[in-house]
Amino acid sequence: MNIRTFLALFLLSGCSSIDNKTSYGVNYEVPIEASCLVDVVAEYKPFNPVTILNSSLEFTYFENSINLSLHSQDLIGGYQLTIDGMFLGKSYQQFVQEAERTSKIVKHIISQGCT
Repeated sequence: MNIRTFLALFLLSGCSSIDNKTSYGVNYEVPIEASCLVDVVAEYKPFNPVTILNSSLEFTYFENSINLSLHSQDLIGGYQLTIDGMFLGKSYQQFVQEAERTSKIVKHIISQGCT
């Protein structure tokens, strides 16, 4: 009986971080230049190093993997921010706080630097 209890708790704790992945989408009423997005994100020191891939940027913040993809169509521009903290052993509450903070920082630096 004790082994089953231990295994159940072990499996539950191992699965606790599976939901630690979220996405945020932000649209602006003005187009955003890809070069501006790259510059302002790369200049923000806590995000360094920033890897540039085709139409997205990748970096780490709070140990979470971040993917920032730019999209622009006609007069609307925006980005998709995916924050992945899966399998880091963080509580869901901690992950959500970190993700919200990351999202606010990204939105602020892009709004100030590119719109």
